[in-house]
Amino acid sequence: MNRLRTLLVLSLLTACAAPSGAGEEGGHGDLEVISEGLTVGGAAGARCSTTSVAPLSEQLIQEVQCLEPGRMRRIDEISGVSLSDATFPFLQT
Repeated sequence: MNRLRTLLVLSLLTACAAPSGAGEEGGHGDLEVISEGLTVGGAAGARCSTTSVAPLSEQLIQEVQCLEPGRMRRIDEISGVSLSDATFPFLQT
């Protein structure tokens, strides 16, 4: 479980510089086609953005919620909190 948390935290913390359109409903900005077998390290090293691993981050959040329902809490509706397009609006509780 610690490894899953580490991956989740890293994916959330590295979501800092997304192109316009990233994080929008159904969109991934200027995300190009990713080749099969591409590692997270390879994707991160190839771009200055984390949009190439956004689907993995979303999958990790869903997996944590499945394993421990209620563990991740949405924070995008809290007054005074502003998030960039590349930020996933979840906080581990």
